[in-house]
Amino acid sequence: MVKYALKIIILVVFMNFPGPAVEVFADFEDVGAGARPVAMGNAFAGLADDANSIYYNPAGLGLLNNREITGGESWLYLGLTDGSRLFNGFIGYVHPVNSEVGTFGVGWLNRSLMDNSALIGGVEESLTRYAENIFILSYGRDMSDLADSSLEGILKIEGGIPGRLSVGMNVKFMTKSFGMDDYTMDALTASGPSGIPDPVFGEEGNGNAKIFASFDMGLFYGMDNYRTSFGLVCTNINNPYTALDEDGGSGMDLRRLSPGLRVGAAYREPLMNIVLDLKLAGGDVDLHAGLERWFHGRDMALRAGISHGSRSLNNVSAGACYRYSGRYQMDYVFVYPLSGLKKFYGSHRISFTMKFSELTEERKIRRQAEDITRGIRKTRKEKTDKIKKLDYLRNKFLQKVEK
Repeated sequence: MVKYALKIIILVVFMNFPGPAVEVFADFEDVGAGARPVAMGNAFAGLADDANSIYYNPAGLGLLNNREITGGESWLYLGLTDGSRLFNGFIGYVHPVNSEVGTFGVGWLNRSLMDNSALIGGVEESLTRYAENIFILSYGRDMSDLADSSLEGILKIEGGIPGRLSVGMNVKFMTKSFGMDDYTMDALTASGPSGIPDPVFGEEGNGNAKIFASFDMGLFYGMDNYRTSFGLVCTNINNPYTALDEDGGSGMDLRRLSPGLRVGAAYREPLMNIVLDLKLAGGDVDLHAGLERWFHGRDMALRAGISHGSRSLNNVSAGACYRYSGRYQMDYVFVYPLSGLKKFYGSHRISFTMKFSELTEERKIRRQAEDITRGIRKTRKEKTDKIKKLDYLRNKFLQKVEK
């Protein structure tokens, strides 16, 4: 079994569901980042209100008020009968500068498959058979002021946009690697039974690792009352080539990471969030939905979510949160697929988050001034509309009198 593990691992690792080999590629599958979003069904593009925005929607960074760091670990599919162990970890940090510069973020996502019975030099040892790493440089900025200026200066529309608009982008450096055991060494050097390199590593035996770059773009829009918000994210825009062998040059090559589109919406109450995401990628259509309810002055929360879509995706999730003094937060989630893998103990995630000082006084004053200015513009526009309506009614009345 060990001999053939590397040939099929790209089809099974990190997958929540089975599918035909010709269509299924497990490179950098979206299994989420952070216990809080995953607990809400992996729907977060339309909420994007904490450091997890680095992964889900970088545009959300533009509206964050605090420096924040989050990190956690996931244990995927505990209790697999072959003894393998799947891990997924995420660390993220966001740093708002000011309203003119915007917010910067950095993140690191790691996924790995451990095997306790790998043969290394003829001896069974523990080995990381497969690993993926994503290093993320993220940026987001509130573009409401520029949008208002454009509407008023170019389109001559008074009052500006009725809400806040933010944009963001990610630059991702992505790596994948296979562990070096007896079989891997034979496959790379063509010294195995077949006498040729394993095709997983390319026809010429190009090595056991690959590094490449990818890019995401995001938009975030929050309504005036900030109760309703929407997110739009385009992922892996450059369609990067992920196979270990050389790029064959085909733009439709299935060994490329498919560009994706995620559309999200969120409805916010003081103690509750309802989220919904629609994800399109590589011909798949997935729907994610979730709920978050806070208690005891937002010191505790319960969450639930569901994911349903292509290739038998059908997951349910439930989680909880404890927050101390508004700065320290611990989140936990349990995820279980209703179809696909069986006879295991589900997936578990835990995350820790710490918020630092709030916005600088200068940025607070600027944001308050912007809110006041926007309120004045809105009031002025509403007043102008009322005057126009009254003027129309007056003229209509005078015309009847004259007749």
